[in-house]
Amino acid sequence: MARRLTLITPRLRLRPPRAADAARIAELTSDWDVARMTTRIPHPNPPAEARRFVRSVHEQGRDVFAIETASDGLIGVIGVEDGALGYWLGRAWHGQGRGSEAVAAMLVHAFGALGAEAVRASVFADNPASMRILQKMGFRECGVSSSLSRARGVEVVHRDYRLERGRWAAARSGGARAAAARLRAAEAEAEGQAAS
Repeated sequence: MARRLTLITPRLRLRPPRAADAARIAELTSDWDVARMTTRIPHPNPPAEARRFVRSVHEQGRDVFAIETASDGLIGVIGVEDGALGYWLGRAWHGQGRGSEAVAAMLVHAFGALGAEAVRASVFADNPASMRILQKMGFRECGVSSSLSRARGVEVVHRDYRLERGRWAAARSGGARAAAARLRAAEAEAEGQAAS
């Protein structure tokens, strides 16, 4: 079962989703521009579907986190499951670097606490912003395939990416190292709280 950690970055807090988040998740993912870039989210995304999602995170112990800011509350969701990274942000927060910040935090978690040797990600071919985030983090394109998009109701071509632990460690900048140190401290504190 996944540990209930909270990951802290300079502008974001990644925490386990709560039942109370379902309405906000449904609201943000009912935006066509958000839902169409995902495989699993229907459009519109009814509150009952969002409630099922949050419940499954807890029941299955999934490594999935709500992304929140101090001023805006929940702005998206991110996770690494079976070595695959997935995330979405509400449209109002696109293009502000928050996606990169959340992905960097998840990579620290995946390669650190989860002990991943590699992380995969797939991005629809018409989503250049997410491709840039992955490339900036050191991911390399490793193929092209397709998946059903529930929102679009059709198979959509996506580009597949992969980041190995060694490449990630070698590519980390001073900013990423500082973020990693903060995340390690937060994880250590969470483990200490869990042991008490």
